[in-house]
Amino acid sequence: MVTLNEAEQLLDRLSNKSVAIQPAHCVCVRNRHATCTACMDVCPTHALHIEKNQLNYNPDSCIDCGSCANVCPTQALHTTALPLMPYAQMLHEHITEQDEHRDMWVCCQKHPLANDNLEHLIVVPCLTHLDEAHYLLAAYYRIDLHVLHPDCTNCQNSTAGVVFENTYNSALKLANQNNLNFSCQNHCENTRSDTQYPLNHDRGGYSRRGFFSNMGNSLKHLGFTVADTALESNFSRPQKQPTLAEALTVAPGVLETFIPKRITLLLNILYDVQNRSIENNNTDLQQNKDATDIFSTRLWGKVSIDETCRACGMCARFCPTGALSYKGEEPKPGILFSADSSKLAPKGPDHEFRCSDCIQCRLCEDICPAKALHVDSHISTADLLNLEPTIIKRHDTV
Repeated sequence: MVTLNEAEQLLDRLSNKSVAIQPAHCVCVRNRHATCTACMDVCPTHALHIEKNQLNYNPDSCIDCGSCANVCPTQALHTTALPLMPYAQMLHEHITEQDEHRDMWVCCQKHPLANDNLEHLIVVPCLTHLDEAHYLLAAYYRIDLHVLHPDCTNCQNSTAGVVFENTYNSALKLANQNNLNFSCQNHCENTRSDTQYPLNHDRGGYSRRGFFSNMGNSLKHLGFTVADTALESNFSRPQKQPTLAEALTVAPGVLETFIPKRITLLLNILYDVQNRSIENNNTDLQQNKDATDIFSTRLWGKVSIDETCRACGMCARFCPTGALSYKGEEPKPGILFSADSSKLAPKGPDHEFRCSDCIQCRLCEDICPAKALHVDSHISTADLLNLEPTIIKRHDTV
């Protein structure tokens, strides 16, 4: 039986870890030809290094800024400072349709109030731990989000300001695209005297202690983690680590597919907003979509295939989310190395694509032997919210 003390110790351990790593979800681990370097590009201390199908992490160099988790398209790196599922569960349980407007306060570790143990202030190592899903969940539940931080130009994490600003603008664009009321106030505060946080009285909010307690009560997987930890302390024995092949595959020749939690939560919000609009006969949302239907985003992508496609099916096999699937006949022998592949490649539409599952990791683009596949960051709202896959026709068949 797990004691309260053991559970509390585990919660403390979890709350102190700011980024979790799931190497099997990294596209560079999935295929050696992947060119994604997003995490390395934003890491201010060079704590991450990718080489030969391995994602290497140096915990001694890491400053817990969370920038890598923010920009990782597959969430192979993801935040544990403010985990999405407990965060969503907390908002769902505490906000009802009858509630008045509520405030939520979040600050970075460098803020003057970060170490004051304030009841309604959630402290994260850096505000880059917040991504679009955090912002839109707050908007969905009609919460005024207040983010507090000192001047980012003086921070050790030199990339934080840019990542934070890009994420905020991305969330704002997505909210406006779907007529979702987005309320987030950004307060740059260097001293206690100029803080906007309600020190004298509470306006409602969420304590960090309550957040992690709620995580323990609400999420089933955490209960399994507690149980496993208790068993490990009593019956300590080495666990066999899966090989790379075992971690990536679900069956011979079949790679595991997954959808990042960030994408799942955002799609659920957008689908629900659309359905509510239809139920309420709200034409404003549709008019807004018609006016600015095509928009640019880092979260989803759109795939096109040109006439040089050899119908080898490699793009679909390695797609981490299953957004792209190959429906054509088996490629003929020698097709990958043929000088005139057009004679061997079957004609006609042989791929299906679902925009809502594409996370713009560009792995398909990287590994295509004919360089026939292209990923565009400009998508339409109609494509994003369409539940049915679309047929991709090669240019030579259109």
